[in-house]
Amino acid sequence: MAVGHRPIGSWAVASSGDGRTVALVWWQRLARQDRAVLSMSTDSGRSWTSRTLGSFSRAGGASPSSRLEAPALLMSRGGRRIVAGTRTRRNELPGVRTLRTTDRGDSWASASHTLDTDAQNWTPAFSDSGRVLAVGHLDVAGEFPDTTYTPRVDLSSNGGRSWSRQDLDDPVPISQAYQVEGGLHAAVSATGSTAIVSWTSRGATQEHGESISSAVLNTRHGEWSVHEGLGGHISMSHNGRRILVSGSRLGADLTAHPSVTSEVWISRDAGSSWVSVYQTVGNVSLSGLWVRSATISRNGRRSAFLLCDSGDRAISVLSSTDVGRSWHQTGIKYDTCDLMASPNGKELAVYGDKGLRVSHNAGMSWRTRIWRQSPTSAPPPRVAKSADSRLFAFAWPDAIHGGITSGVRRNR
Repeated sequence: MAVGHRPIGSWAVASSGDGRTVALVWWQRLARQDRAVLSMSTDSGRSWTSRTLGSFSRAGGASPSSRLEAPALLMSRGGRRIVAGTRTRRNELPGVRTLRTTDRGDSWASASHTLDTDAQNWTPAFSDSGRVLAVGHLDVAGEFPDTTYTPRVDLSSNGGRSWSRQDLDDPVPISQAYQVEGGLHAAVSATGSTAIVSWTSRGATQEHGESISSAVLNTRHGEWSVHEGLGGHISMSHNGRRILVSGSRLGADLTAHPSVTSEVWISRDAGSSWVSVYQTVGNVSLSGLWVRSATISRNGRRSAFLLCDSGDRAISVLSSTDVGRSWHQTGIKYDTCDLMASPNGKELAVYGDKGLRVSHNAGMSWRTRIWRQSPTSAPPPRVAKSADSRLFAFAWPDAIHGGITSGVRRNR
């Protein structure tokens, strides 16, 4: 089931619970233009309609000063509510652009927001209704080695019609580090009550290694809390009270084989306090394990994360059904490193070229599902469904990825 042609870069995919509605956000490079395209099907991928989420021209074929980055996509279980977003940079000003529908694509509302600050990095986050939109960003001040960063959250509770900004009162000094490119993560609860910005910094010399930090914002009271040594992938319950964060950081690069520390934290009080539920330290090229993904159910009771080796191959999945108080570990040998979960947390999946390794009971048992129709890894993106319509695959050039038909978002 071909979707489009001339794809480039990243993409995002989501589907409804019954698998009939599938949406993709992907980039397309034309002769003089780069576009972010939202493609949508309401018949399980047999036919598609597409619309432009954003576009920038490339004068004379040169790299544009304006560009699109980091597409994202969410869909409600019934498939009626869809929100798609992409980061933008127009004439060096960072921003975000979104499209939102509440009637399965019959009508759409667009919103754009530009950050009027020197954001070192920024990333959008939004609820599956599309009403709550957030942009987490770090603003840089001062010259190295006396640089400071100020975490900020721009928040909209009305689908992007109006925005407010909340800043951390005291900038965070990072006198011996610089911001790692792409090391920013952000999340916002569906109610808009809690937002979190996480970033990674790297030492200016080999003796320092990496550090990770997070700033959590209670939007209703305008209160921030900063947590050093905590950060990475973020997942949040519907009301924002329960948060799962997983991250890995490199140690000092004093030898050819630096250490890697991977850790997972959980908060049960909207980020006021945290408990470390998993930690491992190993050699980056030998025994080191990396934490990938963090998923938590809408009610916050079920959660899971994935451990991978240095070759980005899945090693094991750890899952919990009691708000992170106990964990069940399952060894999984798979050739890719990405974990997907349904909103209720019962269905988990790790994808590979031969199908999906799937659990339908929150990680207690697993089995391999083979595709009814193998998606061909051809230049046009393609979608194929499993026989029971609960799973689908998405093929991009040189790679095959998967998903669960329960409103899951998946980015590449």
